[in-house]
Amino acid sequence: MASVTVDVEVPEAVLELYGTRDAIRQTLSQSAVLELVRRGDVSSRGGAQLLGMGWLDFVRLMGEHGIDFFTDEMWQQDRAAATEMKGIRSAESDGEILADHVAELEVHAPMAEATECTNPPIDAENAAAIALLDFWLQQDATDDPEEIRKADEEFEELRRNLNANRAATGERLVFP
Repeated sequence: MASVTVDVEVPEAVLELYGTRDAIRQTLSQSAVLELVRRGDVSSRGGAQLLGMGWLDFVRLMGEHGIDFFTDEMWQQDRAAATEMKGIRSAESDGEILADHVAELEVHAPMAEATECTNPPIDAENAAAIALLDFWLQQDATDDPEEIRKADEEFEELRRNLNANRAATGERLVFP
């Protein structure tokens, strides 16, 4: 990604505290991107791309700087957009999904092995969550091979960590 140089004056004491000019540059660059994410001008995935880092690492960086991964306002905006995409209207008073549209979204798990049971129909609240997750997937869709590779690596890391945690506690592995 192309970059620009911006001249910024800082007190000498700042340089002494950071140790190097590169450390100051990195901090200022991260701070600028984090502020864009905090304001909602850039998504967390976009912030990661701007800084040339993996998305999970960027989410951790957000946490280190006290930036909520998902604010209430963002949740409401994404939920409204997702439900609109699915053709669902929200109730005015409490945001619950109208019952007459839930039947369209009921999902039954396919018949699993004999040792497993089938999941029950999904209720209105979970249907809205599924619609939101579908919306996020569409937002993050890419055909860039490097982004796909990074996402695959992040998912594999998640799988390994979940399985390691469950193995340590003697639970069944989620990803055998």
